[in-house]
Amino acid sequence: MMQWRSGVGVSVVLAAMAGCSPPVMPNNDAMVMNDASTPTDAPEVACNEFGARVTPLTTPAPVCVGFTATPCTAGDMEFCPRFRNNDMNTPKFVLTQIDVYQPQSLQPNSPVGRLLNTSIRNAAFAWGVALDFTGNQIRTGTLRQPITRQVGTGYFAESLNFVMDEAPMAGGPVGRWNPVTAAIVNADGTVGMAAGVIVPLLTIPVFDEDNRAMLTTELPLRDARISALRLTANRNCIGTAFANFNSCVGNTNRWNTSSDNTAMGTPNGVLEAKLTFEDTLAIQVVSLNQPLCNFIGGSPCRDAMTMTTVDPSTLRFPPDSTAMVNGVAKPAWTMRAFIAGVAANIAN
Repeated sequence: MMQWRSGVGVSVVLAAMAGCSPPVMPNNDAMVMNDASTPTDAPEVACNEFGARVTPLTTPAPVCVGFTATPCTAGDMEFCPRFRNNDMNTPKFVLTQIDVYQPQSLQPNSPVGRLLNTSIRNAAFAWGVALDFTGNQIRTGTLRQPITRQVGTGYFAESLNFVMDEAPMAGGPVGRWNPVTAAIVNADGTVGMAAGVIVPLLTIPVFDEDNRAMLTTELPLRDARISALRLTANRNCIGTAFANFNSCVGNTNRWNTSSDNTAMGTPNGVLEAKLTFEDTLAIQVVSLNQPLCNFIGGSPCRDAMTMTTVDPSTLRFPPDSTAMVNGVAKPAWTMRAFIAGVAANIAN
C-alpha cells in the first residue's frame, strides 16, 4: 500500500477538502500551468482518479516544480505532476527518478545512487524515453545539454532533443550517447521491450550541475532492457509522485518507482543492464575522484602501489555475470533499477 507522506521539506498549506466532486472522466494528472500560480485548467473542479485534488505551490523554490495535494477521500496519495499532455499514441518522457537495487553498491543511498538522482533533479542527468504505439517502438537515450530550468516549472516544460554524435572522442565513439530504438509490446497493463529484445550498449552521461559542459561520469549499460512501464491513464507519467511534491527537495520519496518504493514492490518501470568491469574501470566519477568500478566493486579496482588492474574476483563485490563485448564474455555486474518519468517535449 502506498504511504501518504506529506511535506517533503517544504512548508505548504493543504487545500480545503470541501467542494471536491467525483471526476467526470479519468484524470490522474496535475493540471498544466502557464506559470507557477496560474493553472490553465482548474484543480478545484474534481478529484482525480487517485482521490486527490492538486494545487500548484504559489511560491515554489527557484527552478522547482511544486504542488500540494489534498485527499478528497480517506486513503493514499499519488498523482502526476506534469506540465504538458502527451499524445496518446506517441507519449514521450524524461526520467525523473532511478532507484538502483542491484548492484547493492549503487542503491539510492549510496554515493553514486545519490549522485544520479541529484543530477536528475537538476537536469544534469537527462534521459529520454519516447514510445510509439503505432510503430510499436521505444526510442531512448541522452537528452542534449544545456537544459534550461525555469521557476515553477523546472525542466518539465522545456523543449528537449536527443543527442546525436556529440560525445567527446576522448571517451570513445562520438555516437555512444545516441538514442537507440527497439521493439515494444503493450500487454497486461504495462509497456516494455519485447521478449528477448536487448540493446547491446546504451551509454548515458551525467554532467556537472553547475557546469553543464563538464562531464561527471557515464553509465555504460550493456545488454540494456526497459520493461514493465506502468503509464498513468493519460500517459503523462511513468509511475506517480508523492504529495506534497517539490522537484528540488531530496533525492528519495518524491516519486513512486514501485508500489511500496522498495525492491520488493511492483515496479512502475524496470531498467536492466550489465556493467562490465572493463567499462567501469575506464570511466571516472569526477566529482568523487574515483573510477566507477571502485564504487560498484566496493574496493579498488587497481592496486594502489603498482596501479595494475586487480583480479575482479578479489573485489569486495565481485562481478556476478558476464556481457558479450565484441564476441568476448567480459566480467560484469547485473544492474536492476526501478524508474519513474514525466511527460516531456522531446522534439526529435
